[in-house]
Amino acid sequence: MAVNARTGEVQGERPYSKAKIAMLVAAVVMLVVLIIVLKSAR
Repeated sequence: MAVNARTGEVQGERPYSKAKIAMLVAAVVMLVVLIIVLKSAR
């Protein structure tokens, strides 16, 4: 991926990391589960 400093034009595609995306999804799911458990504990 490269960005032209003069025009701002982007060449190539963004390098997505599958591991980081999977960790983010897992963290969001755990957060939702934690909120549900805490609300049901009342």
